[in-house]
Amino acid sequence: FVSLPDYRLQSILYDCQGPAPNASYPTIFLDADGSHGAADFWPLQRDLVAKGRRVCVFDKPGLGWSDDLFRDQPVDAMTFYDQLLVATGEPAPYLLVGWGGGGSNVYEYALNYPAKVAGLVFLDTYGDQVEYRSLQEENGWTEAQITSYRESDLDSRVDLFGAIRGFGVPWGLMAAFIATDSSSYAWPERFQEYRWFYLTAKTWTTQYFYLREYQDAIEFKPVPSRYDLGLFNRTNPSLLGKPVLQVYSERSDAAVCKDLKPDSDECRTQI
Repeated sequence: FVSLPDYRLQSILYDCQGPAPNASYPTIFLDADGSHGAADFWPLQRDLVAKGRRVCVFDKPGLGWSDDLFRDQPVDAMTFYDQLLVATGEPAPYLLVGWGGGGSNVYEYALNYPAKVAGLVFLDTYGDQVEYRSLQEENGWTEAQITSYRESDLDSRVDLFGAIRGFGVPWGLMAAFIATDSSSYAWPERFQEYRWFYLTAKTWTTQYFYLREYQDAIEFKPVPSRYDLGLFNRTNPSLLGKPVLQVYSERSDAAVCKDLKPDSDECRTQI
């Protein structure tokens, strides 16, 4: 259990595997955005442990085997992040790895708790709103045009996730849309556990409210946020001397767009 800032207790699942850490090889924590949990990292955790590293994964509140979000709980990882890392009993400093939106979490934690961070690794982490900025650049849209597109796109996503949580999961319809081939997952023996994650109402309900808060609270600005890695502030006193690694996937255009129409906005944006 972790204690939130308002003193309520919340159960958060974590799983740490591997040999005891030391000064040369600190404990690694793997994190992603609000749509992904421990199951997404199991294959990577397994492979790193096989190389002699100690690695921890966890489900954020509202995902997987952790407690649901409280109705009034803000969608902000910093409300539980330090409490969780301390509760694991793993010695600081930690090596924090952020995949996608998880990069913002590990970056903010490093700014707030620099003494507890040995280093940062960013996996395919880009600036806030990058998907919309890419479309704007691709199409030569004005601020008004991209803002209108973003609002329409987010409205559609909220409606879709609302339908999934309201009808798709309760009526058992999601099973038809979630992969059934265990070879599609990097650890086939645990595929059914991974698949369960996407068949539960909790997963989609949490993503729905994450998206609602994102839709309502984040103002669309032309200026990159402080999490934009293009403007990563390596001179910040809190981050001086911290090793930082940025890793980006490299795939061919054909591989990126294999399930998309080659001339679609989605394809061009992904490329």
